[in-house]
Amino acid sequence: MPKFPQPSLSGGELSPGMRGRVDLARYPVSLGKARNFITKPTGGGAKRPGTIFRGFVKHNDRQTRLIPFIYSTSIKYLIEMGDGYFRFWVDGSLLTNSQKPIIGISQADPAVVSSTAHGFATGDYVVISGVSGMTRANSGSFRVGAVTADTFVLEGFDSSNDSAYSGGGTASRIVEVVTPYTGSMIYDVRFTQSADV
Repeated sequence: MPKFPQPSLSGGELSPGMRGRVDLARYPVSLGKARNFITKPTGGGAKRPGTIFRGFVKHNDRQTRLIPFIYSTSIKYLIEMGDGYFRFWVDGSLLTNSQKPIIGISQADPAVVSSTAHGFATGDYVVISGVSGMTRANSGSFRVGAVTADTFVLEGFDSSNDSAYSGGGTASRIVEVVTPYTGSMIYDVRFTQSADV
């Protein structure tokens, strides 16, 4: 196969149906395949930037669909659509409410969080942040287990080998909307966006 200099990549990646169209003006400045690569309009190219892990979906053993909601260049959300629910990602974090101060976390399996009049219910999902000492608690979302007026259990969080809680932190309930869509239906749901609706 003959080789020729390619002075520019400004044509981007050709679709498979266009790869034989040598008569097009863009053909000599295009690529057959550009994976993990961004072509620049000035002619050069750059390696695609990586991604950042922001968190887990609610159920990692069921189907989940992510739907972008872009209102403007500064107002963007991601809707997590799963088996019977919607959750909302804003600026890379789950949307939360009901922020309650933490006054203690036990070193146990599962961990028990002390928070005066927290108001959480069994089955709620919470995000823990700002904890000192037992910093692994800051690592994601947890399902609330058994509750009393001033304590709640973090299901699946074994803190028995962690450093002791030394202060601070908040627990915030993840905002979730119940939907009638089962996991098998979520890819059949059609949607459209009109401004902020």
